[in-house]
Amino acid sequence: MEAPAPDSGDARLMAAWQSGDGAAFDALYARWSRPVWRFLAARAGREWADELHQETWLAVIRGRTTYREADRFAAWLFTLARNAAIDAARRRGVRPDQDGGDEAAEDLALESDAAAKLDGERRAADLREAVAALPATQRETVLLRWEGGLTIPEIAQHTGVPVDTVKSRLRYALTRLREEFPDHGR
Repeated sequence: MEAPAPDSGDARLMAAWQSGDGAAFDALYARWSRPVWRFLAARAGREWADELHQETWLAVIRGRTTYREADRFAAWLFTLARNAAIDAARRRGVRPDQDGGDEAAEDLALESDAAAKLDGERRAADLREAVAALPATQRETVLLRWEGGLTIPEIAQHTGVPVDTVKSRLRYALTRLREEFPDHGR
């Protein structure tokens, strides 16, 4: 569950795309599409992930003129994805902090059934299931950190909670995951 290595390459690609280079958008999409989809699947459930993924990238397209180079692309992108998930949950009449939990855990566990023969893949599936089973706020914090590569201050800024709250959520989540995976090096 590692995000692409964030670097100034994202900023260069975004600047190139803002100047009309369509290949730059293709490169950003290729780099970030999978992590965004995984975040949305764990946040809102697999049945909603494709639709929310599309909404997120449409928001990227619509917002390209307002993106500022001072913003880190990953933080901006995952804020758009998070907002799409929250808006969709509200439209469905579901509390945004409880929109995908159990369903996402089941879906993410099923994802690896065909590949469960290999130990590494089985452990990865177990980890995805454990992350999906975390309380929604902890799950979101872990996913923004792992999938989006966001820093703790960026997560705080984009979720609207204090830095200490983000640290607590991350600490509780990682403690729970370490209890389930004591030999896992995260």
